[in-house]
Amino acid sequence: YELVITVDCGISAIKEVDLSNQLKMDIIITDHHQCPDKLPNAFTILNPHQSDCNYPFKELCGAGIAFKLVQALKKCSIMEMMMYLEIAAVATIADLVPLLGENRSIVKFGLKSINHNKLNFGIQALIEVAQLKEQKITSYHVGFQLAPRINAGGRLDSAMSGVLLLTTNS
Repeated sequence: YELVITVDCGISAIKEVDLSNQLKMDIIITDHHQCPDKLPNAFTILNPHQSDCNYPFKELCGAGIAFKLVQALKKCSIMEMMMYLEIAAVATIADLVPLLGENRSIVKFGLKSINHNKLNFGIQALIEVAQLKEQKITSYHVGFQLAPRINAGGRLDSAMSGVLLLTTNS
């Protein structure tokens, strides 16, 4: 690979980024955790907690920062962004960040899309499995019924099952 983009990790991965640089791989770190004194020598780091970052909202979760990167790079319709917004809303709730500012907007509009547009097949499958198909999905449902099902794969075996679920086209 020539490019690796981390999501919600990497802010302290100095050795790993050094190795990646030796292998001629560019690393873009997206992370929301507090920054250590020494940062990895990555191609770029997107973390609102960096001392020189002037981004006004510091409380985005890792997936929220990744969503903002996609929003900045991808030239697509609002409906195409809504699919990513649904995932960002689930992640924002699951990561227990304060539901203020941009987080509140991500969750509000992401839940609205989950309930009305139903763009993400994986989220809709989770809703069906959780027997919530006839209910309006709220942050409660995400936090206590949907997100734990996504996280369970990583706790039991591999987080890849959650990735596959949220990125499926069928």
